[in-house]
Amino acid sequence: MQTETALIFVVEGANDAMLLRKVLQLCIPGLSSRFFAAQGKMMLASVARNIAAELGSPIMVVGDTDSPDQVEAQRFRNDQLEALSMLLPPNLVDAFAFSPDLDHVVAEAMQIEIAASKHKKIQALEQAVSQASAEQLRADKQLGQFLQAVERLWAVIAPEQQTLIEPAAV
Repeated sequence: MQTETALIFVVEGANDAMLLRKVLQLCIPGLSSRFFAAQGKMMLASVARNIAAELGSPIMVVGDTDSPDQVEAQRFRNDQLEALSMLLPPNLVDAFAFSPDLDHVVAEAMQIEIAASKHKKIQALEQAVSQASAEQLRADKQLGQFLQAVERLWAVIAPEQQTLIEPAAV
């Protein structure tokens, strides 16, 4: 029996999951993914470890640095990789930190300024991503690096195990 595998994303919160899902649908059509919201940065490693132990699937941990300092982004990545090192082989896990945060990076990539409540901000960002092109999102340095990391992790999964899905309407 053939086992189908989806790429697992553990993110800080539900808003990050919604926004990244839209970005991935646009930029990597056909990617099968599952999102788990850790309900905060402090819970990322714990949730990722539990999922790794249960599913054994490739995992991408995604968070924010809350700082423009790239040293923080590297520290975040190293910490997450270390937390999962005993549960998954290194080629099945990766981590990425947006600096200072995903909302800021997407707004910058879309060249929009949003001064609204968190809920309205997320809605505006999702709408902007829905109207964007994959090239526009990939042109942003951080989003481009994130998408490359996702593609590298997805490529590790044997093609016959990849759950291919029809590209969703974004």
